[in-house]
Amino acid sequence: MAGTGCLICFDPLQGQLLAILSADNRLRLWDVVSGTVRQQYVEAQHLSKHFSAIAWHRPSSASAGKRRRSSSTDSAAPLGVIALGSEAGGVSIWDLQLGVQTTLTDGNARSPISCMAFSSDGSKLYTASSTDKDVVEWSMESSKILRKLK
Repeated sequence: MAGTGCLICFDPLQGQLLAILSADNRLRLWDVVSGTVRQQYVEAQHLSKHFSAIAWHRPSSASAGKRRRSSSTDSAAPLGVIALGSEAGGVSIWDLQLGVQTTLTDGNARSPISCMAFSSDGSKLYTASSTDKDVVEWSMESSKILRKLK
């Protein structure tokens, strides 16, 4: 059974794309200028999970140390990844370019994830729960927990 609501976040690079995870766990990227769906992602078992948090990391196409202001440059940047935190404490990651989903896990059941955010370079993901006081730092490269901040 799917979650009861929806999750939403804007493209962190330009704000022209809007990611919406509907109650049936279909992830859609909307172009807010044209009002059309640009991409849709559906997990095979999309009705069996309950997601409670969303975060998006989209790398800039500008090289390190240089910031270009051209919107055409930024629109050519990869779409990046969207992280979805579950009520069961797991994290699912969608690679938006490849349309592939992976899961971050440490093998232990955790509290429901209520909020999450990427580090500025996208190498780490931070998750937190409203039921405990830990913030979990995940490595995006190894898909493992690096540490718990208390």
